[in-house]
Amino acid sequence: MTKDEQEKTKAYLKKMRKALKKAPIVLQLPYEKSPAMTDYATETWEQLNWTEDMRLQSAKEKLFSRLGKDDREKAHEWVFRHARLVGGDE
Repeated sequence: MTKDEQEKTKAYLKKMRKALKKAPIVLQLPYEKSPAMTDYATETWEQLNWTEDMRLQSAKEKLFSRLGKDDREKAHEWVFRHARLVGGDE
């Protein structure tokens, strides 16, 4: 590694450490005793899960809209089977 690359790496790491300290997600503090902090962390986690679920649902809807009737029925069947196998529809 050249000296210039080392300096760039140091600067990048310094910026990343600063950004992580200012991160809005409180899940970095798992042993925090404050109920307000754990409530905020729980809400943040739930929001992230909801967002991910909505992205998956939107992707499924877009996929199904592009398929023909027979292919759509097969795709629904496979999505249902996959969800049952991974425990998504408990």
